[in-house]
Amino acid sequence: MTTTNTDILTNGQTAQEQDAGQAPCSADMGIQRIPDGEWYDIYEDNRDDDRFIFVLAGIYKYMSCFKDAALTQTPAEAVSTLQEVTAGIFRKHNNERPEGQQLDPPAGLTPLQLAHLAMHLRHVIVMSPEGRPGVSRKACKVYAYQSDGPDKGLYTQELFPIFREFEPDCPYRKMIDARSWLRVCAKRGKCCDRKTFVAVNNGIFNCRTKKLMPFSPKYVFLSKCWTYVESENGPVMRDNACWEEPIDVWVKNAMRCRSSVGGN
Repeated sequence: MTTTNTDILTNGQTAQEQDAGQAPCSADMGIQRIPDGEWYDIYEDNRDDDRFIFVLAGIYKYMSCFKDAALTQTPAEAVSTLQEVTAGIFRKHNNERPEGQQLDPPAGLTPLQLAHLAMHLRHVIVMSPEGRPGVSRKACKVYAYQSDGPDKGLYTQELFPIFREFEPDCPYRKMIDARSWLRVCAKRGKCCDRKTFVAVNNGIFNCRTKKLMPFSPKYVFLSKCWTYVESENGPVMRDNACWEEPIDVWVKNAMRCRSSVGGN
């Protein structure tokens, strides 16, 4: 089974447009000849290799058959299911191959598998650091939504903790390669352009309704400041130095600062 580079499309891009960054590897190189930590190269470096096609087929089957179930799985369960599906793809095609030409399934998660788990089970996007549209993917950065911690509600470039959810001892190089795949595969995003929405430390403040909304991965913010507080004298915004402003004053100042920004 063979394919050409133009047969493998990921979000409208051919394999030739995908990030380089992995070392070259010959198609006939066996797993036993691969140094520790680099065994997965043979599954992804040669785009015409059957191994890469089988891994890709396993990912697509997993996402099409188990996507809804995967949303309720733990990271370890998601990894196990993906590996079982991928091993089944290899077994099926090995039965059709001549004796002595069987291929071993991956010994662990490949960077491509790791990237797809992060992309489909977490909120990951690519965009330019300035949020400008029309920027080439090579010039874009990969951002992941933070659901807890001090950056809760923001999209940051902290991807390694997400990768380690699926592989706690994930090698550094594999995470770099997985990030490269995300730059190619993940959907494009853009910063929230609703000028009445402002990210504060404890949610998204709607300047039109003057109500605090919960954080949501639907709205992309890269930074936040102030904290909405219900005080005895009415709601206020409090900064990190405990300086407080009444909501009406704060909204007026916030809208003045954002008046040059388009949005709804």
